[in-house]
Amino acid sequence: MSKLGVGKKVIYMHIPKTAGTSLRAFLVKTQYPSSMMELYPPFSPQQQTDIMAAMPSMQVAYGHVYFGVHTQFNFDACYVTFLRDPVERVISYYNHNAYHHGSLHHDAIQKGATLLDILRQESDPQTNNLMVRQISGLDPVHIIAEEHYLQQAIANIKNDFVFVGLVERMHDSVQRLAEKLGWTDVAEFPVDNVTPRRAVTDIDENTRSVVEQYNSLDRLLYDRVMADF
Repeated sequence: MSKLGVGKKVIYMHIPKTAGTSLRAFLVKTQYPSSMMELYPPFSPQQQTDIMAAMPSMQVAYGHVYFGVHTQFNFDACYVTFLRDPVERVISYYNHNAYHHGSLHHDAIQKGATLLDILRQESDPQTNNLMVRQISGLDPVHIIAEEHYLQQAIANIKNDFVFVGLVERMHDSVQRLAEKLGWTDVAEFPVDNVTPRRAVTDIDENTRSVVEQYNSLDRLLYDRVMADF
């Protein structure tokens, strides 16, 4: 992984359903109360202007960004992100849709759509190798399973990420990240945006197999990071 160089800003790449809301609350409250910027594409022309104007005072940017956003706004940066077991992340995403009105699949789930149904629609990148998509910076509209996406993600982590944590090792991850970035007061790390109810707590073997199939690149990336953690 890269090192945090002088003058580099930190981009926290929030991959949905990887405890990013908790980390954002922690960053705003204790670490960067006046120097953190939210980045949620697509950016309107006015948003781009506002971002560029705020850039000199920004230390950390946060959002559902893909790798490469720093080149869009022409600043030096290193990245931080967290991964989650791919099956658990997809289950969490399904549960989020089940209980949040206005979410992409909420109405369909209320009418009986299962996780398997959502997967087989092949219309939502959130259910297909999303972690590799964001970290590689490559986001085609179609289903992806090709090795070069994974290799690009691994290369980006090596060259431009200062830290990749794991949701399943959250305490250790936050401690290690704090050491790298010089954070203080990490003992009271919050846990926010937890789905209060779960439509699915476990899945049958067939559904699990299909989730793994559609997230095979994420599995390989996750296992690699876990092995090196």
